[in-house]
Amino acid sequence: MLNILETRKHNCPVIVEIDEYLPLAVKAYARPFDPTYYRLGNFKTSLAEIPINPNDGLVMGIDLICFDKICKPPELVPEVKQSGLPIAAMDKLEKKINDELMDVRVSLFDHTFFLDWRDPSYSQAGAYLTEQGRLHYLIQAGKLQGALISALSDREVGRLEEHMARISGYRS
Repeated sequence: MLNILETRKHNCPVIVEIDEYLPLAVKAYARPFDPTYYRLGNFKTSLAEIPINPNDGLVMGIDLICFDKICKPPELVPEVKQSGLPIAAMDKLEKKINDELMDVRVSLFDHTFFLDWRDPSYSQAGAYLTEQGRLHYLIQAGKLQGALISALSDREVGRLEEHMARISGYRS
């Protein structure tokens, strides 16, 4: 699990891209940079990549490459406590690409898309969201536990539903 040290205010646009090939790409940076990647999933049917600025640990977005699990929407979404982007502890990210095997689940509710990789021992106690435009990160006990993309347009919701329809048993 990615360790988070703090949150820092950051002046940058948040760009959300959803197309027929890539389920989700969220960029919280204006200019290209050479990121360190924290990747999670099973690396066959699920993969999410989180670009991190290697100079300051700023978590700069998230790309959902593929997914195979749909979960129920969270019963309670924590409140936003901090504005800005999380700062990752870079001492644990020793390589250019850092992989962690874990389940990545998604849900879609109220024009919000939730990428969920919470630990089974996750507790709502102490959990909070950071906010940078439409991008929110779920943090609990100093660990990045998920991401939410809010204020999705009807078109964005439709495209995400198309991706989710490829998963057996999903109904919007």
